[in-house]
Amino acid sequence: MASLRQPEPPPSLCVGAEASASSIGLFTYGTLLFADVLQILLDRVPSRRAASAPGWRAALLRDRPYPALVPADDVAEGHLLTGLSRKERLILRAYENGTIYQLTTIPLADGEIAEAYTCVDERAVREENWDKAFFAGYQLAAFLIECETWRASFDSSPLNAEAP
Repeated sequence: MASLRQPEPPPSLCVGAEASASSIGLFTYGTLLFADVLQILLDRVPSRRAASAPGWRAALLRDRPYPALVPADDVAEGHLLTGLSRKERLILRAYENGTIYQLTTIPLADGEIAEAYTCVDERAVREENWDKAFFAGYQLAAFLIECETWRASFDSSPLNAEAP
């Protein structure tokens, strides 16, 4: 199984910041659909509801257990996370960091606008859609251990120091 991305916390991360960074929700379509992943990363499961994004699909990635959101003649099913604090958004930004994702504003099927981490590396995308049930049955347990390791590394980063 491929490893999680190494944490690269954003500069000026203030762990004590609890105010919501944005009133716009975050559309999730992959590993962040799982409550256990959210609990490990954020120390809680934020408010969430089912949502879908027409014109997108959750694509399987080469050599990775997690998907990427790519434009397609399809509908990506997922969740809309709301009520995220500034700290939580920064944690998720670090978690989604890398060469594959960028934060993009997308319309949802219900007309609401959301942010989503979308794919910027077409070479990493496979033709098949990511399979949530397969991931849950065969990859989630090991992935949760990787999430715990990632979170511990993130927490020990000097950029993640509590603000004075």
